[in-house]
Amino acid sequence: MKNEKSFLQDKVMTCPLCGEDFETKLVRPKILKETVADFDLRPLHEGIDLLKYDVTMCRNCGYATLTEDFKPISGEQKEAVWKEVSRKYQPDYNLLPVVFSYQDAIERYKYAMATVLAKKGSASEKAMICLEMGWVFRGQADEMKQLHPEQKPERKKLRKQEMVCLKKALDCFCKARKEESFPIRNMDDNTLGYLIAALAFEVGEGELARQELIRISEREDLTEELKDKIEELKKRILIEG
Repeated sequence: MKNEKSFLQDKVMTCPLCGEDFETKLVRPKILKETVADFDLRPLHEGIDLLKYDVTMCRNCGYATLTEDFKPISGEQKEAVWKEVSRKYQPDYNLLPVVFSYQDAIERYKYAMATVLAKKGSASEKAMICLEMGWVFRGQADEMKQLHPEQKPERKKLRKQEMVCLKKALDCFCKARKEESFPIRNMDDNTLGYLIAALAFEVGEGELARQELIRISEREDLTEELKDKIEELKKRILIEG
């Protein structure tokens, strides 16, 4: 199996806020080998958790977003982010770590959330940051279970933090569906409906999960993969709900 470093490449990017060039790490997509995803669509790959690297962050001013959202912003947004984020940020001129730890990743997601709140980003952008941050907490707990099985209290705390993030993601996705046009974060109505059902089930909102599954399960345009996921989630709800 390849080591984590072999999946990464360094790239110089220009910050849309301060205009400075900075180095970041990106995952080489061509060498990724996907395994079966978690039932809530968290992507899993052999040898690396790519979610640790999905925030692009300027180390000069603290501006951060998910990599696909690292784009030019308006003057009003620049002013807001500078006031709410950059003025409080201490520039980091140290070399990037060879690979990111989960704690490194969580700090970057926190800056991404601070940025999206300051610039008044869309509900779906907030939802995706919360969702991926929750998944990163899950990844950290899974890694801790493997490397330090005795640290059960610490893993429990991480699971609680994961649930907080997933609940916020659920609320923001429900809001995005009312306010935004499809596709939302590259998802059609069927896929987002399934994701909302899965997140609702995870955070204990069983009735919402059932409503979403009823809404989408009889549609003729469902893919076979999504049909299988819907049936799997229905079984989970019956067993655990």
